[in-house]
Amino acid sequence: MKVTVYPSVIQGAVEVPRSKSIGQRVLACALMANGETIIDGLPDSDDCQHALEVIRQLGAVVRNDNGKLLVRGGYPFKCRLDPAT
Repeated sequence: MKVTVYPSVIQGAVEVPRSKSIGQRVLACALMANGETIIDGLPDSDDCQHALEVIRQLGAVVRNDNGKLLVRGGYPFKCRLDPAT
């Protein structure tokens, strides 16, 4: 079986239980996603805070907007193109 995969755009919202392991995975996905990811309810664990620092060091632009994290990703090429937007 031969399958061809084409790039596409995914949009939507997902609600999942708060867990530090899911929080770390969400941060990794936000780092790799082009554009901006909104994360609401990231657990305030040491592990999640360290993961947040790692994605910043890898180039993600992270802002806090009334308790929601706004992560501009696109690693490794697009994170810092226009952090003001």
